[in-house]
Amino acid sequence: MAYRDGRNSPFRRLLYIQIRGHRALKRDGVLFLIKKLVRKIKYLTFRTTCSIWFCKSLNEPVDSITAQLDIDIKFLVEDKSRLINWLRERNERFPWMYKSKEIELAETDKHIYVSILHNSDIIGYIKVGINNVYIHDFDKIVFFPKDSAFIYDTFILPEYRGNKIALYALSKTIHFLNKAGFQRLWCHIEKWNIASLKTFQKAGFTPKGSIRFSRVLGLPFFVKDGYMPLITLNTFIRE
Repeated sequence: MAYRDGRNSPFRRLLYIQIRGHRALKRDGVLFLIKKLVRKIKYLTFRTTCSIWFCKSLNEPVDSITAQLDIDIKFLVEDKSRLINWLRERNERFPWMYKSKEIELAETDKHIYVSILHNSDIIGYIKVGINNVYIHDFDKIVFFPKDSAFIYDTFILPEYRGNKIALYALSKTIHFLNKAGFQRLWCHIEKWNIASLKTFQKAGFTPKGSIRFSRVLGLPFFVKDGYMPLITLNTFIRE
């Protein structure tokens, strides 16, 4: 007879949800729970984001960049544990940093995490995806060709910004990927992120179009440049 773990039964899950709800009700009150429920329903029924997609040919040279601080760059493929722990510890303050789906796929497909250090302390990172990449903005896994890589997240601690660190780390990453045999590097940046837009354009990235993602009642929709429907992102990447 097969053993059944009662911890995963529907009854146990329902009981767990009830206990959590009761505790939250005692701690935060009815109004808080109602607001949380409304946010959850809104998230599930409608969600939209819009970003500009950029691409750079890695055969094109990159201008020499010098950071205004002493910076060390580490390219992590096999052992990302120190940086992943750093992301987990700061996730409450910066909630986009640590996503379990992203981390799991990064480990499985050997994504390249770029650790940016100052005096041996981590002060930022660049996440480079290859093959299958989980893009949190779309809640979707996107497949990239073997000759292409994708920067899906960059970050510098606020107290270190303004020292050309991001541009310096980006130039080193481009050089590393070029030596590794990649030919194209993609990224996507939301229109409001002016600092990142300037940094990537200075590094030679050119815009390939804007993509709006919407999820209505659970169904995803992609629209390019405001009016052209996209069946899949993979079609756009291969254009």
